[in-house]
Amino acid sequence: WRVFAKYRNLDGLHDMDGEKIHDGQRNLRAGFRTDLSPDRDSSLTFLGDVTLGWTKNLFLYPDLAEGMVFEHKASSDIADLNMRGRYSRTLGEDSSISIQAFLSRFSLETSDLYDLTVNTADLDFQHQFPLLTGHTAQWGAGIRRIGAHTETGLRAMEFDRKRRTEILLSAFVQDEISFADGRWLLTLGSKFEHNEQTGLEILPSTRLLWRASERHAFWTAMSRSARIPSIAEQDVYYHLEIQELDGLLPVRISLTGDPDASAERVLVWELGHRFTPSSSFFLDTALFATRADNLFSQSLDLSSASPRISPEPHIQIDGKAGNDVRGITHGLELSATWEAASWWRLRGWYAYFEDSCRFRGEGIDAFASSYGRISPRHQFFFRSSMDLPHNTEADIMFRYVSEQPGLEVPDHATLDARLGWKPAENMEISLVGKNLLTPRHKETASGLVFGDGMGVDRSCYLKLRMDF
Repeated sequence: WRVFAKYRNLDGLHDMDGEKIHDGQRNLRAGFRTDLSPDRDSSLTFLGDVTLGWTKNLFLYPDLAEGMVFEHKASSDIADLNMRGRYSRTLGEDSSISIQAFLSRFSLETSDLYDLTVNTADLDFQHQFPLLTGHTAQWGAGIRRIGAHTETGLRAMEFDRKRRTEILLSAFVQDEISFADGRWLLTLGSKFEHNEQTGLEILPSTRLLWRASERHAFWTAMSRSARIPSIAEQDVYYHLEIQELDGLLPVRISLTGDPDASAERVLVWELGHRFTPSSSFFLDTALFATRADNLFSQSLDLSSASPRISPEPHIQIDGKAGNDVRGITHGLELSATWEAASWWRLRGWYAYFEDSCRFRGEGIDAFASSYGRISPRHQFFFRSSMDLPHNTEADIMFRYVSEQPGLEVPDHATLDARLGWKPAENMEISLVGKNLLTPRHKETASGLVFGDGMGVDRSCYLKLRMDF
């Protein structure tokens, strides 16, 4: 068995002008894990953790009564409890069963502005067995219950249903087929989910692996996934923004959720290759493309424009949520690992991503300006890890992310470094520096909801770890 406890106290960050942001936090996390073996074929695992936290928050939202934009500083209390139990039993060669139960409770209380409580209970069963020669079959089933209670005191946001309960039923089947002396591996399967919001979702997948030689392996996959609409997309009503027009009344734009929103559905195609010229080096290449339908949308109806006098004279324009966006994406990933020496390991990763979305509904698309502009097009990561004499370790990590114009986030590069020393087998002392290239850089969005965007500061810390 084992137990752990971790306390963290973080001061507030700064905006890009160096001004302090109201976002400090403190939290305490503690938990346990125990593993039991009733007999040689069975195992039992119990684990749980609890997190108690406090954070400072800065809310910016449109409010005519407060002069266009209202700034409110508040604090939040967070409590998160999780318990999990798992039983596994080996029935024979390539045959086993497992049962897992999970309980959690999450609560967030933000002064008198926003309260959220979510209770989750989950039960899952899986069975693996050899179906025929060269076949390994799996099937499973599960049930999950989620209960949520939401209260808001924000004048800019309301929820139609303050209490919401969802029952999610799921099942899956899978067959892994090996042939040609294991050089080919075909995996066929499907997942079936039923929820009260969108009904039955059938999510098939297939994957083919070809080990062409000791140096080359190729694989391809195709799958379908779905995302159930959230509370915010179905039940929320909120004010998006207020626009000031010279010589005219201010215009307030408000959006409401769609209680009949359907699931977002995505088809994914993947193609990959692994090149292994030696035992110390390999290179992975992966290409992917997706096509998404019924993506979440918000459309504005200009015919709804009407003058209002409360809380201040203004023009009101209403919009409504829907599933009126279709999107496609494509890209590639390159990943390489090289053990240059027994004491020196190098790893690199690069990703290219491009997306395109099209609005096919009526009215004006409220999110049109963000399409293709939120996700970075290029990302690069490099890490060097060295085991030095006298029980010393040195790590260097470099990261680059291209611009995200839809979030007003410029491209940025970061460098982290770590020097570790083990004076004893159960003790480690580390000196860590993070974001060393610049005093501060921006990684978060700007805008009405997000504020001016926080800056990630250069920092360093000393860490002591003891195992006993």
